[in-house]
Amino acid sequence: MAASPFDRNPLLGVLVLLLGAALYTVLLLEAVGVGAALPMPHFMQWIDEKHLRFWVWEQILNTLIVVLTGLPFAWALARLYARRLLPAALIVVAPTVLWMGLDYVAMNGEIPDAPAAMNMFYAIDALKVLLLVPLMSVLLRARTAGSGGQA
Repeated sequence: MAASPFDRNPLLGVLVLLLGAALYTVLLLEAVGVGAALPMPHFMQWIDEKHLRFWVWEQILNTLIVVLTGLPFAWALARLYARRLLPAALIVVAPTVLWMGLDYVAMNGEIPDAPAAMNMFYAIDALKVLLLVPLMSVLLRARTAGSGGQA
């Protein structure tokens, strides 16, 4: 496993991680906002119940947004932080999860009688953000190591 450039300069590695975390948070929240404005595709009409149709579409779209937004970050983490991959990946996603938690607390105060489904899906979305980038990073590191590339 080749050494990371940040092994020689850990302060630079931490600064790059913090900048990556800020960029990830902004990009993900903007992408979720853009995704919320997308119309539901016609093929979703096979689900008769409109609330279920909405929740299924929201989960598909949100998962796709989290994966596509996180993939470049996971790739960079697998290349630059292979020896400290999981802590580095958690540092990148932590501000986003914190933001989501604060947003939930604010929304919960405004909508005290929110349906249980909203609370459940909010928790599922936060869990996806928390787990998908570290998981993709680990999978990309394994792929890189197996192909003989720099890890």
